[in-house]
Amino acid sequence: MQIEEENPLHDIAPDIAYGDLEDIDLSPYFGAPDDVIEDYIRSLANRASIGQLRQVLSIPLDAEDREREVLVDLFVTRKMEVVSKIKLAIESIQ
Repeated sequence: MQIEEENPLHDIAPDIAYGDLEDIDLSPYFGAPDDVIEDYIRSLANRASIGQLRQVLSIPLDAEDREREVLVDLFVTRKMEVVSKIKLAIESIQ
């Protein structure tokens, strides 16, 4: 009996709308520590398909395939960069 290994490039059925990935509402997390915000963003990314992640990250269809976890990490990194910029902007006007 052969045991099939899970393909790291296998796409799951998305459990989140594309728009909810593109425009994340972080208002409930205003003032929360970065690790809490990061965990929330990661939880959203984990519900997305590889196709959705590639699309929201603007990765072309003909680009090299990447494993799901690599795409999730890249998504979280990019979103946290935006969070950091917003925090700096808020701090500069206070």
